[in-house]
Amino acid sequence: MKILIAVNMLTEIDSQVYPSHLQHMFRLGRNTDYEIMLYTPRRMAIAAARNSAAKEALRHNCDYLFFYDDDMDLHPDTLKTLISRDKDIIMGLCCIRGYPYRKMVFKWVEKENELTSLADLKTKGKLMTFWEDCDKHANEQGVVENAAAVGCACTLIKTEIFKYLEDPYFYTGT
Repeated sequence: MKILIAVNMLTEIDSQVYPSHLQHMFRLGRNTDYEIMLYTPRRMAIAAARNSAAKEALRHNCDYLFFYDDDMDLHPDTLKTLISRDKDIIMGLCCIRGYPYRKMVFKWVEKENELTSLADLKTKGKLMTFWEDCDKHANEQGVVENAAAVGCACTLIKTEIFKYLEDPYFYTGT
């Protein structure tokens, strides 16, 4: 299995975060049979970096594209667990790094509320909003199905799906 791991780096890396990335890559190399490619583009807009990573994953015939942000510290089994769920797109539950630390999971809503303006995507008359209680909708594996969107701070995507989508694949709004 070939996986491109993309980390969008800020202009500098915190001295606590960098060793966690090294340790994570070491564990993946030692404890898995995955062929890993690490992709760390120079600092660019987040959507541009994600779109660039998707193109690289396609170019290298990767089975998966795994995003994790440069401020994430992952459990050693995160990637293995996400792969085992066998979903086209799956995110490890994570929160926005600023208060009030909302979960990066969105749902479709029919009517506008105070949070729909935070997700500025409108499709066919529907609006997106934060799915505050998404964890209450998890199945026995802990998976929340049919989210409208997720953040990509810890997200695994089957590369095959990009073949059916138009570029750009990622959009970052307000």
